[in-house]
Amino acid sequence: MAVYNGRPFLRETVDGILGQTFADFEFIIVDDASTDGTAEILAEYGARDARIVLLSNDANIGQSRSLNRGFDLARGEYVARTDADDVALPQRFARQVAFLERHRDIGILGSGSWLIDANGNSRGGSSLMPLDDLQIRWSTMFQNPIHHSTVMLRRDVLERHHLRYDGAWLAQDYHLWVRMLRHTRAANLPERLMKYRVHGANFTRRNFEVVKRETAEIALQAVRDQLADFPLAPDRLSQLVALCSNWPSPPLTGSQRAGLAAMLFDLLAAFMQAHSGSLGLDALRRYAALRIARVVFRGAPRLQWPGVLLRLLRLDPMLPWNTLRQVRHSRRDILTEPARH
Repeated sequence: MAVYNGRPFLRETVDGILGQTFADFEFIIVDDASTDGTAEILAEYGARDARIVLLSNDANIGQSRSLNRGFDLARGEYVARTDADDVALPQRFARQVAFLERHRDIGILGSGSWLIDANGNSRGGSSLMPLDDLQIRWSTMFQNPIHHSTVMLRRDVLERHHLRYDGAWLAQDYHLWVRMLRHTRAANLPERLMKYRVHGANFTRRNFEVVKRETAEIALQAVRDQLADFPLAPDRLSQLVALCSNWPSPPLTGSQRAGLAAMLFDLLAAFMQAHSGSLGLDALRRYAALRIARVVFRGAPRLQWPGVLLRLLRLDPMLPWNTLRQVRHSRRDILTEPARH
């Protein structure tokens, strides 16, 4: 964890890590020259728990360089990440370590997360996370498919391929995943193991325009990695990234939205052709059909629906039932959200 002036939520975050049911870990915390009392809080925790390893930067060097200091010091087989305002649920490490022990080919593992506000109140849950490697690789071509604060990485992959965060990118996590996927496979656990805090001081919110531009650039890089010969206009990909991320952007006409849906269909067809015969293609079809349906039907004029719907049903004849099941699952999540602690 790297932290700069994180006092408001710091105790809740640190308690969440120290309260893990899987207890065999070192907790490397890099204080990036905080001035708000963060250092004093960390020193208090460090004196109580020997698993905490504290590093203090003499000057503020930014999140990426601070996290890289932590990577350089880490000794564990796996490296987990958390931000200083998010909260890990008690089973997070146990679930992720167990999965990585069973799946030695996976080097990047995320999970779902609950969205909470500054006061810890629910904002609903993240949904439609891509689960297996094929779904994640397809998703990298238009959005970041792994939540940063949920990730656990296989350290051997980082060391063998000399991989670290690139400080030139504010979207440094997405940029790292795309580079790691050249050497390893990825997955997301279907359960929600983190509480992700959405508030005005969030790094992404404060730097929204830069992160938005960088996300489109990284998505283009992912397309080139996956489908080198795919014909693609970068400005249209930028529109697709904004639409899939549900970001504020100039309104699209029905025909523009249908055109972006067609791009998703084409990306999917080319990707499936490139991975013909791979396990997981049927699951990818179902996931992609739900993803495309959300993109197209959210605010699209009905006159665009018939042609798109036909293509969606060709992908997944069970799409109406799967959509209903997704809605029911989301409602059930609201009722079963874990209590604040």
